[in-house]
Amino acid sequence: MAIMLGQPEGCRFFIRDDGMYLIINFRAPTQDEIEQVDSGSDFEMRWTIVDGIIMVTFKLGNLKWMDAPFAPQLQIATGHLHIDDLSGLPLMLIMTDAPSAIIKKIRLIGPSASFISSMINAMKIAVKTPLSLSDYHNRVNAIYSRYSTSTLVMMGSSNIFCLSDFSEGEKSTESTVRKSLASIAPYVSKRLCKVLSIPKELEPYHYYVSDAGHCITCIPQILLNEAKRTKNFDGYEVPVPAKYVLDHGYSIMEGYVVVDVPYDATFGVVVDEEYDIFD
Repeated sequence: MAIMLGQPEGCRFFIRDDGMYLIINFRAPTQDEIEQVDSGSDFEMRWTIVDGIIMVTFKLGNLKWMDAPFAPQLQIATGHLHIDDLSGLPLMLIMTDAPSAIIKKIRLIGPSASFISSMINAMKIAVKTPLSLSDYHNRVNAIYSRYSTSTLVMMGSSNIFCLSDFSEGEKSTESTVRKSLASIAPYVSKRLCKVLSIPKELEPYHYYVSDAGHCITCIPQILLNEAKRTKNFDGYEVPVPAKYVLDHGYSIMEGYVVVDVPYDATFGVVVDEEYDIFD
């Protein structure tokens, strides 16, 4: 990985318009360390702002807590980041070997919508503090002289994304996303809807889509015959606003929700914005 070539051991976190990147750069990582990046291993990430720097802390599987500083001011200055244009932010975990920069493992995660929102807000706060490259290094050194990693972890306890503890209604999509949503998995999450009462039978089909809000994956009635003919039901399943589904009724057939909803071959599901629920 070119940007890590010749870099010492350590972690690097940054955000660009196309997503978040967390690079774990270990010298000759062991097989066990590499496996901690694998899909299925627990992952927790937190953030806190210290002196205009976003300090990210994270834990992978059985590895110890680690940290990485991030200054959105520097990414904006290079033209790689435009905060006002951000929406869904997939997270790419990358383990590399130091100093050769050879990639050992990659894992793509779709963080919860609430965590993405909190990170965007953190960047908006951080950019209020002007920062040059020399300022960045001086401030980071000062932060490390005052705070241990464990202290930074505690400081970030109100801003958490976790793949193993879903007590607040948030879930990663990595292993729970339906096949029909696989291509947009980084922008989909399991999230409790505070406005609607989702029937228990619809819970497996209920997702929060970053640009559509709370949705139920359904096969539009108009596409049902084609889905039956091709036997490719997943290929005809699409996100439909949950409020529309509840208001207009639905049926469940062979493990798929079917709803009578306007559908256009070019634009997809076409319903009024009053059915979009973002919370």
